[in-house]
This record gives sequence, structure tokens and C-alpha cells, in this order.
Amino acid sequence: MKQAVFLILPILAGVGLALQPLLNTRVATPLGSPLWAAAISFVVGTLGLFLAILAARAAVPELGRFSDVPPVAWSAGLLGAFFVIVTILAVPQIGTASLIALVIAGQIIAAIALDHFGIMQVPKPASIERLLGGVILIIGAVLVVRQ
Repeated sequence: MKQAVFLILPILAGVGLALQPLLNTRVATPLGSPLWAAAISFVVGTLGLFLAILAARAAVPELGRFSDVPPVAWSAGLLGAFFVIVTILAVPQIGTASLIALVIAGQIIAAIALDHFGIMQVPKPASIERLLGGVILIIGAVLVVRQ
């Protein structure tokens, strides 16, 4: 049962990722700015996270623990901001399905390489099966984008 949760939650996260650019575009259009829409998205998300922290009664980390975070790890927030801005700009131009197909293609290429070379983790070699799965996903992305 516990394993099923970790198979279902990523699917729900994927549904959210498909919906997020459409909702953010709905914010950007009346405001006239994808940057403001992205900023509002992060503010609302931050508020939601603080509510989750309060609900979970998560302990506040000791201040000294923040210096234990590798400097490169702090860039995750910038990558998130880049993603949100790109999706807001891309959806009106190429549509949600093409956007998500291209995002998945980029993710699978990067994920296989990061796993294979053990970047920031223990290496997980790129087997023929993983490479073939990646190629199939990329072909799928190309088909979706070609319409």
C-alpha cells in the first residue's frame, strides 16, 4: 500500500504540473507580466508551505544548519522560477500538451545523464532499457509537438 502511494502521488504531481502553466497564464494575462505571475505563484506557494509546516508541526531548523546546505542546492529555487516563467510564456504559443511533452523530454534526458554519471548522488548506470525508455519518451514528445 505504501508503495502505491509513491506511484500515485507523482501522477497527481504531473496533473498539477500540466495545470500550473494554465493557471499562471490566467494570472499573467490580466497583470500583463509573466514575471509578476511567477512571483505571485511563489508567494502563494510559500504561504501554502508555511501552512503545511504549521499543520505538520515541523520543527524549525537550527540557524547553523543552513550553512550545511551545499551552495549549489540554493539554486533549486531559481530553477523553479525559470520553469514557471518559461511555462507561462510557452503555453499560449505551443499549448499545454507540447509544453509538457518537451518538459518531460528535457527531464528524461537530464535524469538519465544525472543518474548515469552520479551527479549529486550515487551513480545508476544507463542500461539499454533505460535508454530505450528515454528514446521512446522523446519520440512521443516529438509526435505530440508535431500535432
